[in-house]
Amino acid sequence: MPDPTRQFFTATPESVGQARDFALTTLSSWGLSARAEDIRLCVSELASNALAHGTAPGHGFLVKIEADDDFVRLEVHDSRGRRPAVRHPTDTDTSGRGLLIVEALSDGWGVEDRRPFGKIVWSRFKAGGDTMLTRSAAPAFTTSGPGPGLLVSLGAWTWPGTDPVGAGIAHILLAHPPGRTSHDTAEAIEARMRHTAESLGGLAGARESIPDLYGRLRVIGDRVLLRFHSTRYGLWLPAHPTWTELVTGRGKAVLLIGLDPLPQSADAARVDAFLDAALAADRLLFGLARIT
Repeated sequence: MPDPTRQFFTATPESVGQARDFALTTLSSWGLSARAEDIRLCVSELASNALAHGTAPGHGFLVKIEADDDFVRLEVHDSRGRRPAVRHPTDTDTSGRGLLIVEALSDGWGVEDRRPFGKIVWSRFKAGGDTMLTRSAAPAFTTSGPGPGLLVSLGAWTWPGTDPVGAGIAHILLAHPPGRTSHDTAEAIEARMRHTAESLGGLAGARESIPDLYGRLRVIGDRVLLRFHSTRYGLWLPAHPTWTELVTGRGKAVLLIGLDPLPQSADAARVDAFLDAALAADRLLFGLARIT
């Protein structure tokens, strides 16, 4: 079994990204990939909580990762004893989902006292198909947006539509495929898609004002790339002439993110039914993605 590893981070905004990178570098060196995306998101949420609520003046936080044949255990240590509680924000709230994401993506989490003071917020993750004793020299991903594993799995659909005044405008839908493992619960899928929305600049519900997402689209020849904040990875979108002409002509497209799963193989009729059901249940997020 690999030796536990830990790193201390100062209380600066950059430390959350540094903690993510530390976790991914550790998992890569141990040859663990099956839960890397879920662990990366949980590191981000727990480190953000420690930075915002857990660090006393002059103190930082510590991240510890250990693994055995069954689980990867993630710990975030901070200097305040106040214990966090799961909140249940509404769809219009812009914060408060951190522990809900951890609860959805991990296989257990909790809080322990830390000696001589402070607390430890931990979460653990079943190993999946990885072998804990395998080591790999593969380079780690260093990204704070969606990881490549999630991007590859997403379904993307594009079509020409109209805006509220009847003018033509391109549309894009992103959705997560149905769960393939026991880790892909409905809650985990929703958490991943909400994180994807945040990585695009923050999308809104159907009854809210649709936000502008500047610089999210880049047209390269006859192809269109969807870009995410603070990541070197992007998603090539399905393109066809009429749709691409609308993107380039208007410089924007309506972007929809589904919070429920949809198979990548879904045809137009199934996508239409998915959109109708998701809109009725308020399970779609909207944004106006603009060209760089």
